[in-house]
Amino acid sequence: MSFLKKFKKARSMAIVYQGLGMVSYVIGYKERAEEWYRKGLEFDGDRIELHTRLGQLLLEKGELEKSLQHFRLANARGDGCYNALYWLGQAYQKMGAKEESLSFFNQALVVNPNSFETYAAKGDYYYNEGQIKEALSNYQQSLRFNPRNPAVLNNAGLCLYDLKSYEEALDMFNKVIKLDLGDGVVYVNKALCLTKLNRPEEAVRSYEEAQRFGHTSMELFNNKGCCLVSLGLLKDAIICYETALQHYPREATLLSNKGICLDKAGRYAEALGCFEEALLWEPEDITLLNNKAMCLEKLNRYQEAINLYETALNQDPNNVNLLVNKGSCLAKFGKHQEALNCYEKVHLLEPDNRIIWNCKGLLYEDLKMITEAVDCYNRALGLE
Repeated sequence: MSFLKKFKKARSMAIVYQGLGMVSYVIGYKERAEEWYRKGLEFDGDRIELHTRLGQLLLEKGELEKSLQHFRLANARGDGCYNALYWLGQAYQKMGAKEESLSFFNQALVVNPNSFETYAAKGDYYYNEGQIKEALSNYQQSLRFNPRNPAVLNNAGLCLYDLKSYEEALDMFNKVIKLDLGDGVVYVNKALCLTKLNRPEEAVRSYEEAQRFGHTSMELFNNKGCCLVSLGLLKDAIICYETALQHYPREATLLSNKGICLDKAGRYAEALGCFEEALLWEPEDITLLNNKAMCLEKLNRYQEAINLYETALNQDPNNVNLLVNKGSCLAKFGKHQEALNCYEKVHLLEPDNRIIWNCKGLLYEDLKMITEAVDCYNRALGLE
């Protein structure tokens, strides 16, 4: 057989194996696809597409160095082949070699300036670097060439959200949903926008859509519960947190939020139980200690509440909120001078704090010191 015939046969066989590899990859047989690609390279070791596809498969497997070898070979054979440059960028990005990654993406755009996937990859690069405006610019460029890409629409929405452009972000997430390609995550993102736009009722519906997709993240339950509270639906919020605790039984934040709802509903003993359980997992959390103390105070267990405030203040002696609450509790417990001492410390820390004048006014009024009380109330109103 002549050299030309052998060359044509080898090339044909490489194309056949490449096709077999592509079919195997599409139907999920990735190991078999790798075998076919390697077999094809035995017949034509210079075939650019085989090197690129094998490199892509190895990159998915996490074999970064091996994938790089094939992308470099494809680039060398193709003398600036777009696919090779793009995948070199992706491989270096996964390796954390940021400058090299960006350089290859830019080279790929020189070869193919209309590549939506390369602009999207650059967007990912800048987003991960915290350069949100640059990321958004690249996602928008990508959408010029492929306006129906759900991943890029979602990522552009995340950028707009970070930039506080909530209406525009909402528009992006709605576009993903209209493509009928939405999932639980995009509904959560939409709900976050609606919350920022002070549309809690719509946000709740969006969180419920996310749940229908099987989305059960702690963030979803937490934020949905907060929306329900803002709507005054305390019973529904409590149910939301109870459902969440079935998934995350040791999550102090959920226990605390449930406790806050129960407290708002006047169910102080149940709220106290939530804060106590949360403190099992976060025993030094100042907010939990404060909330538990406030419940004890409402249950007229003043000395226990004062002890908890002191425990929290040992960690943060200048915490104004704790000092005010401790002072208020001491006043209710009849320890007026100690309460006054707490209020005076707040004055030293925050001389312009008007709330403390109101607290002092209440204390003096309780002591029947009306002149002093009126003076404090005037100062609280800024009338001194």
